[in-house]
Amino acid sequence: MIELVNQASSQNSTDGSQNRGPVVGWNYFGKKRTYAVQTSWQSPNGEKSMYCEIAMYCTKMRDGDAVWEISKSNYFFNNKKSEEPIEQLALACAAPLYPFEFTTNMDGHITDLLNGDKVKTRFASAKSTLQRDFGGEIASAYIAEVESALNQPQQLKKIVTVDLWLSLFFTAINGKYNKDRTKPISVDFPFFGFEEPLTFKGIAALGKPNIEQMTQEINVEADLDLLTAIEGVEILNGRLEIAYDIEIPGHWIKNIDGRATINTLDGQLEVQIQGYLIPEGETTKTAQTEEATKKGNWWSIFGN
Repeated sequence: MIELVNQASSQNSTDGSQNRGPVVGWNYFGKKRTYAVQTSWQSPNGEKSMYCEIAMYCTKMRDGDAVWEISKSNYFFNNKKSEEPIEQLALACAAPLYPFEFTTNMDGHITDLLNGDKVKTRFASAKSTLQRDFGGEIASAYIAEVESALNQPQQLKKIVTVDLWLSLFFTAINGKYNKDRTKPISVDFPFFGFEEPLTFKGIAALGKPNIEQMTQEINVEADLDLLTAIEGVEILNGRLEIAYDIEIPGHWIKNIDGRATINTLDGQLEVQIQGYLIPEGETTKTAQTEEATKKGNWWSIFGN
């Protein structure tokens, strides 16, 4: 994904270029990768977690924007396959939405949704099966609500704009950095419990390349912009920290480790999201086992 280009030139330069820092560029086109992603939510009312695998494919470039196709599969809730009827209904209703296609610009912002009509057609085709497999008034109301949302462009857009993993993957860590290898950054993060994403502002910093692992580290530290706080919710402060490992020479995100906290008068809310690239040609179980060896037993619960 990322290409580092060091634009610093010699001290004898007369155009001031010796003060330039490195540039992080895009290299998406033609890449198809799958990530294992674990998200955990904690609040004064308890905690929960979800695991899934997200396939991401940059199919082409269009007018300077990257065209993306994403799919999701292999869900676990609280470290096990869901047995809750509502969760199973939600997954069944979500399945026709993928693959989902959209475009992003060089800053990582969603610019267009490409297959909204296909998504609606797929859901319409699946509707009778959903109604057969999930009977009752609650299920019928849920299916009708999803169908209604798919006819609203803003609701369709939320498939990608309120996705935690995508919000971190498409954070604008690319671009020009200062000579101290940092740059200002703003992150719109869809924190759970809030209808709209919250904005965090801070600094992105380039770490030293790890030659042995062939990775480049990028770290983001940002504080909540309280001007974007949701009306009626007393937020005291918030913090977002993200660590990226970038492949060298592949120039793609290899791992993301993010943590966001919000302190309110009612207590602290926290979201943690960790994801790693599943190597091509390896099974999920093998990839998870190897990652567990590196990081302890965090991922091993999904390899049993």
